[in-house]
Amino acid sequence: MSPKLPAFRTLAEKNKAPESPEQLFYKLGGRAKSHGYLRGPQQDVLREFNDKFKNVADLALELPTGTGKTTAGLLIAEWRRLAGQKVAFLCLTNQLASQVIEEGKRLGIACADLRGTKETRDVAEEAKYRTKAAVAVTTYSNLFNVNPVIRDADLLIFDDAHGGEQFVSSMWTVSIKRHTDAQLFNDVLSALSPAMTSTQIAGVFDNTAPVGVVDQADVQHHPECIERLESVLGETDHNSRYAWSQIKHHPESCFFLVSAHEISIRPFISPTHTHDPFRHAKQRLYMSATLGGGSDLLRAYGIQKIEILRSQSAQWGRRYIFVPSLYCTEEDSYAFFGQLWKKINPQRAVLLSPSDRILTDSFDKIAAATAKQPERRMSSAISESLTTFTNSTNVILTLAGRYDGLDLPDDQCRLLVLSGSPVAINLLERHLSERWKLTALFRRRERTRLIQGMGRCTRNATDFALIFLMGQALADSATSSTFLEEFPPELAAELTWGLEQSQLTKSAPNDFIDMALGLVTDQQYRKQANDAISTIVVTEKSAEPTVYEQSASDEVGFSRFMCGGSV
Repeated sequence: MSPKLPAFRTLAEKNKAPESPEQLFYKLGGRAKSHGYLRGPQQDVLREFNDKFKNVADLALELPTGTGKTTAGLLIAEWRRLAGQKVAFLCLTNQLASQVIEEGKRLGIACADLRGTKETRDVAEEAKYRTKAAVAVTTYSNLFNVNPVIRDADLLIFDDAHGGEQFVSSMWTVSIKRHTDAQLFNDVLSALSPAMTSTQIAGVFDNTAPVGVVDQADVQHHPECIERLESVLGETDHNSRYAWSQIKHHPESCFFLVSAHEISIRPFISPTHTHDPFRHAKQRLYMSATLGGGSDLLRAYGIQKIEILRSQSAQWGRRYIFVPSLYCTEEDSYAFFGQLWKKINPQRAVLLSPSDRILTDSFDKIAAATAKQPERRMSSAISESLTTFTNSTNVILTLAGRYDGLDLPDDQCRLLVLSGSPVAINLLERHLSERWKLTALFRRRERTRLIQGMGRCTRNATDFALIFLMGQALADSATSSTFLEEFPPELAAELTWGLEQSQLTKSAPNDFIDMALGLVTDQQYRKQANDAISTIVVTEKSAEPTVYEQSASDEVGFSRFMCGGSV
């Protein structure tokens, strides 16, 4: 008797896509009870997307903190997938990708987990994406590399889009840090030395040189450097070999930047038009809680035109912002923080700085001001999960150049410190600010990063956090009337109130500590502060200068031409 043979699988009947992402929400059968209805801002942007923007090639979507940005993005993703498209949802880190996957489960939307590397991913999950059986969820790094798992996508969704700039540029950026790759740093420096002056070379070995000094090697007039770089970078096992392979044929498009601590070789604007997995997508959706103008996204993603869809119903938490450096020395500012640290419970804080060096310096000052040195958690500690931070006490999470893509609501963290101005967070920005004197142009990026950074611990309408702006650079920005006018009105009011309270650091330091503690522990005390902030009338935000916005498209066009493409 012949054995029973397995039955053939039948072709699954294709689900017909509803008329809109909003209709899809109410047809999802597996929604959790927590997702019984769409919030007002979600409903508004989904309707406007369907009515006006569904066929726009590059679209920026702004949904402020606490309004359900991830849900809106997943609904658009699933709607497109049901219409027969291949869709990828991209996040900054594996930890953020896991949050999106969990949100998909609560909505009843199938997600293919494409986190990790070729060696660690489940091939069955890859198949779900390739056969359009699920929305792929992964990190930016799995799109922007020489062998990406995300290919042939019809729709690409970039979550926390401003924070993705460094992941986009990394594909075309050779970055070698002296403290981690000393031998390679010296070899590359030697290859570039014919294109550097004796003064520039001396500056690399001057330990007293300012952190901000970043010089440019004149490789255009010394083409022999390219051959020398090829012999170094083309043979190394360092990750920089892959980036070098992408840019070496167009050195005229690149900056060759050298500082005492890092060497960076990169184009001014990433040539994403040369990367087919990005270029061939029918639509690219850039999501953020704080967009600012669209020009920075043009520069970050190498695109020439973008439409913007904003939610009109922002729901911010409350930020109590203090600037002690305005009224006392930097040493005293950190001493105040140390006194607060001894009394606050739980002892958890986030520290954001523009660079590793400023970050380490600030953490050391905090540690010196506390009775028991707090543990330091770095970005690698939260790449998979936040629990190593949120389940600990006497701990500070320290992040360099990362002002977006971190969610710490409610009691997970009530204390946030920003040290150093984020006007320039990489070697190229520092070079253009210091040597080309373009700091004024980067002020808009500084403003956007500060707005994003100050929202890391206020993730819903009822949330609150204490925020300390440390250092003279931030004190100068906080007291600039022009800078303040360009903040959202509610944030400008919070900062105005906080500047007034910060005077206590000079006149009544003990009262200042008691005030900070009272804001964390006493709901009625917070209500008094909230009522006072609500009465503050601030100047309406001024319009963005059009020249800054309009020039971005021209800059991208020029960069494309320099990389061998058409304008």
